[in-house]
Amino acid sequence: MKGRQFFLVLLVLLMAIGARAQEQRVGHKSMKMALTGDSIVNRHFSVFKEPGFLEVVRILREADFAFTNFETIIPNGKGYPRHPPTGIYMDSPPVIADDLVWMGIDGVNLAHNHSADYSKPGLIETYRILMEAGLPAAGFGMNLAQAQAPTYIETANGRVALIGMFAAPYYDAKLHRAGVQGRNVRGRPGTNVVRLETDYTVDQETFDAFKENAMKWGIPWTEETEPVNTYATRDGTRPAAAKFGFGPGTKLTIGSTRQVRKRAFRVDEEGVIAAIKEARGQADWVVVTMHDGGEEFHTAFAKTSIDAGADVFLAHGDHRMHGVEIYKGKPIFYGTGDLFLENETVSPLPYEEYEMYGLDDNKLTPRDFYDNRLRNPNYFAGTFVNWQNVIAVPEWQDGELSEITFHPITLGFEAHRSQRGRPIMAGADLGKKIIERLREMSEHYGTEIVYENGVGRWVKSSN
Repeated sequence: MKGRQFFLVLLVLLMAIGARAQEQRVGHKSMKMALTGDSIVNRHFSVFKEPGFLEVVRILREADFAFTNFETIIPNGKGYPRHPPTGIYMDSPPVIADDLVWMGIDGVNLAHNHSADYSKPGLIETYRILMEAGLPAAGFGMNLAQAQAPTYIETANGRVALIGMFAAPYYDAKLHRAGVQGRNVRGRPGTNVVRLETDYTVDQETFDAFKENAMKWGIPWTEETEPVNTYATRDGTRPAAAKFGFGPGTKLTIGSTRQVRKRAFRVDEEGVIAAIKEARGQADWVVVTMHDGGEEFHTAFAKTSIDAGADVFLAHGDHRMHGVEIYKGKPIFYGTGDLFLENETVSPLPYEEYEMYGLDDNKLTPRDFYDNRLRNPNYFAGTFVNWQNVIAVPEWQDGELSEITFHPITLGFEAHRSQRGRPIMAGADLGKKIIERLREMSEHYGTEIVYENGVGRWVKSSN
């Protein structure tokens, strides 16, 4: 009798333990993320001890999942400079990967406009170094399927799926895009590129003038009697008026209102949607991040991504803040600016870098190059606001978005080149100005942000 009672007690205890274990396994309803924009980082930074910098580190480390766009590469002597040149050839030391892990970064995007700076060998070496440091990188693969696939990061509050991509015009995509794996020939290493086609809507008179000059000067021109669905709209169809075009990736449409509109190639958008749906079934949280494309394009693509199952959409690429939108209870960050902006100490520089500015690398040094570039009125980093950004910290409770905090940071535009570009918490006056600017940009999307106690806070609607 005693043996039977002991067995029953033991059975009850085991059932209770099993129920508790099951409760723990399905309890991933809370999450805290720290989301940043571009990190153009090429200097060893874990040595710094300024309180404002260590506060940035604390914010990133305290998040369950912290992200940045790794807008540089670590060729480590591999590969050759791309041609034609673009902006600057990134070349960061391997220690940067370890520093980002030390800082608390849990995942990065490797699909961006600098991924091909040192050709495929430089990109492959970058990925190898990141993996060796224990820093998962999305958006890269040895073929297109791998580049499009989600990258999974395990956290204490659930499995995060990270999907990274680079939105690029058709002509630029060729340098970066990974190749499809065939039955007989292996794919091409590269990144997940969403190719963009641009629609120019013009009136009949302008259209006829374009056509006449195209014929006169031998510019490639086609008139499509049947629309070809190479790209997608929000509902997956093609506008009936878009039947004419010239060159790959560019279309002319006849209409009453002149406008310019970017669209994703349908096959590329379908690849992203498939990855999101796969991630939704394999992870607890799905983060979709896109480099470049422009805010208008991001608006449509972000909502498509959320409709497919994403929890967060984060855009980056033009190195400045943009507004925030809440769509179906999911946050869309159209741009948080940069976390690091250290593109003035990259050295050495290839010959084409100097040539692009009409300089001679046999007579000048990197310092001369950077001094010359700062005098260029079109240089994006020559404006003060590009060095003032935020770290966005969204939080979820019981599966619902409960709070978003925006921590204002400054990258030190006024500092010497050797120190400029590293994030430090903005002081009270500057921080308030940064949040005020973010508030004004977010109003366009119906999002209310207030400044209090040194940070910006999203005001959750009661509707």
